[in-house]
Amino acid sequence: MKFAFVVGFLGAAGGLNRSTQVLAKYLIAQGHEADILYWDCARRFDVRDVIAGRPCPVNIFGLSRHSLISNIVRKLMKILSGRCRHVLAFYYAYLASPILQRFLLRHAYDRIFIQDQHYIPVHRLKLPHTVVIHSNWQHAYLRHRLNILNTIKKKIYSRLLANKNIYTVSQGVRDNLIRCFAVPADNVVCTYNPIDFDHLLSMADREPATALPPTYWLAAGRLNELKRFDRLIKAYAMAQVPDDLVIMGTGRLQAQLQTIARQCGVQQRVHFIGFQSNPMPYYRRARALIVASDCEGFSLVVLESLACGTAVIATDCPSGPGEILRLVGLDAWLVFKPQDWDQPWPQEKEDKIVSSLAEKIRLFDRQPPSFEAAALRCFEPARVGSYYLQSDCSTAT
Repeated sequence: MKFAFVVGFLGAAGGLNRSTQVLAKYLIAQGHEADILYWDCARRFDVRDVIAGRPCPVNIFGLSRHSLISNIVRKLMKILSGRCRHVLAFYYAYLASPILQRFLLRHAYDRIFIQDQHYIPVHRLKLPHTVVIHSNWQHAYLRHRLNILNTIKKKIYSRLLANKNIYTVSQGVRDNLIRCFAVPADNVVCTYNPIDFDHLLSMADREPATALPPTYWLAAGRLNELKRFDRLIKAYAMAQVPDDLVIMGTGRLQAQLQTIARQCGVQQRVHFIGFQSNPMPYYRRARALIVASDCEGFSLVVLESLACGTAVIATDCPSGPGEILRLVGLDAWLVFKPQDWDQPWPQEKEDKIVSSLAEKIRLFDRQPPSFEAAALRCFEPARVGSYYLQSDCSTAT
């Protein structure tokens, strides 16, 4: 069979791209073809770094950089749309979907999988396909704000996901689609993300590319509002543990986070090491990975850290980390979960989350836990890949 994975934006950093490459590698090893389709690419990312699957650019006017005019339109839409970008993308599908459809027909794919929010500008595709949701759309795109724009966005999400075949990367994401966007339960299957254990461990054996403290706590991800590195830095300062904190990732909040570290008096002990193309050696050498997010879809960093033998402390956000940590017997290291996580909460509740996270760090420092690594085998490519081999896209048009 011939598979198409439409990722929209191709880059090395995100879990969506890494998990798609692992899946493509597995399918190719089983004798199939797998192409990774994209219309935009990170400038620092070399498409030759795609270790499996054939990277295929699809030039869509206004989404791609293939021409000067298209790139100008792409930038203008990004600047002008702001929080309305998904509304604009929804209507832009009248132009973008036929272009993608012609590409797909020309290459005669048997299975088409379109990843997460990249489905929005091509949702008018008239070929059978499956949508793969990697994030918790309610928390990532609507948050706690009840306003006219979010009401419109919620209606758009519900409309474009109606009567589609959908895979989700966690049970929490599946439950949220059913509850928040009225997606029929029979249409949604939780498949999880795969990881290639052998490749991951071989990468972990390499030396880190950046100098590190002798012992350290690790956090990883984009430096944005949802990942809550501000919460992590405050909890780390409150915990008063001897080892330094290393934050791996880039984002527009770095200067703000450095200011918070300075205000908390830990600026000399919090190290921002930026994006690392091979994060595995950093996981393996860390005391623990700490995740302080408000929202995760799956949290591939949690799975990768555990696969490298490093335990995890995480907030029990609505989907992702909790499912993985309960599976391996680390549920005691999940941090305080408000009953009304879906709603904004007062500062005293946020303070309680910070203090609970600080207490978990102190407890871990005194007595690090063990965990059941064998339970991670349910994330092997063969198990996840079986869903893609058996997928029925016949109703997803």
